[in-house]
Amino acid sequence: MLKINITLKDNQKLYFTSDLHLGHRNVIRFCDRPYENEKQMNQCLIDNWNSTITNNDIVFILGDLVWFNDSHAIKRLFERLNGQEIYVIPGNHDQMKSYHRVDDPRIKLVNDICTLYVSTENNRYNKTIIEIVCCHYPLMTWAHRELGA
Repeated sequence: MLKINITLKDNQKLYFTSDLHLGHRNVIRFCDRPYENEKQMNQCLIDNWNSTITNNDIVFILGDLVWFNDSHAIKRLFERLNGQEIYVIPGNHDQMKSYHRVDDPRIKLVNDICTLYVSTENNRYNKTIIEIVCCHYPLMTWAHRELGA
């Protein structure tokens, strides 16, 4: 399993999201999303992303970002999203070959599962390290389960 180490700077935040389903018209009906159409949904989700996430932040997308496989459209989408680094873990609707064609140094493609170790530079928190297992799919077991962690 891939291990990713991240040290957050004082002015940096870490975000997790999944299942945006950009471009998926039927998800509006399936999930009772409050949008008239997919164009409105896409714009609103992108606006919400950018009003929360800065270009200094790190984001993990835990699957199902888009409902289309056009690598040029995916590249244009990433160009519109804030974030210093954006990690993409595939979901069941992601065609990763389309993501591999996106030439953006901010985008980090990850396998189906990874372990993330997060620490901070801030001495106030004594460089706390948090271990997070990231995956799109539900996990029946995980590392350290026997310890109650």
